[in-house]
Amino acid sequence: MELDEIVEDDEDELAGTYCAVTDSRSIPVLHPHYIGVVLSLGLLDLDAAALKMPGRAG
Repeated sequence: MELDEIVEDDEDELAGTYCAVTDSRSIPVLHPHYIGVVLSLGLLDLDAAALKMPGRAG
């Protein structure tokens, strides 16, 4: 799965590359980019459960 490119003309709209991070097809794409962060937070792996966990922001 590739990330979708979303571009809006209105200044109040979001622009950039977005994906549904908890989608089972997105996780393998995100894994190599974020596994270091996940491990540094004390989690064992990047999976849908970890992505849906509340807290630990910022």
